[in-house]
Amino acid sequence: PVPVVVATQAQTAVPRWQLFPLTAKSPAALAQLCGRSGQWLAAAPDFTAVCLSAWQSRSSLPLRLALLADTTTNLAEQCRQWQTATEWPVKRSNLQQSWCFSGQGCQSLQMGFALYQHYPVFRAALDQAEAYLTRDRSWSLLALLYPAEGQMQEAQQVLAQTQYTQPAIVALQWALAALWQSLGMTPVQLVGHSIGGIAAAAVAGFYT
Repeated sequence: PVPVVVATQAQTAVPRWQLFPLTAKSPAALAQLCGRSGQWLAAAPDFTAVCLSAWQSRSSLPLRLALLADTTTNLAEQCRQWQTATEWPVKRSNLQQSWCFSGQGCQSLQMGFALYQHYPVFRAALDQAEAYLTRDRSWSLLALLYPAEGQMQEAQQVLAQTQYTQPAIVALQWALAALWQSLGMTPVQLVGHSIGGIAAAAVAGFYT
């Protein structure tokens, strides 16, 4: 692969859209939570910090709602709308998570690039894989996944080769798992198909 070219804004870019989780034991409690959230969100100074805090500090109760927004104003308005909702998400009794890691065939150029730009945890994990592959395998993962303009066709041909495809998939899934874990998600079991089994084992701590 050619020398790595990754957007310079990767170190400073902030994700525009955020998921804001709301969780409660009953529809009435969830409606009350939406109402309270709608009130204080209007004055919240840091939209990104508010959403991240909600992921890390809020307990996962049976009735859950996730709102997608790009500003605190938009998020507050959605909360107020849900406060008077007549239909709610289906109550879930099983709060346990199972993560399934896909096998070869899911790869594509630019996969995970927005996550690499916007989320430091994802970027750090992918950079860790980049350092290993550059040092021990003499090729750049980032150059392969995020090639410079004019090098897309060459990168696509390289990515189609199994010796590059499989490490790229494992690295991407490793980084995605690290991002999920940073948001407070914890699986009770990990499964993987084909090369995805290697990624699952890595996330489970099987390898040292």
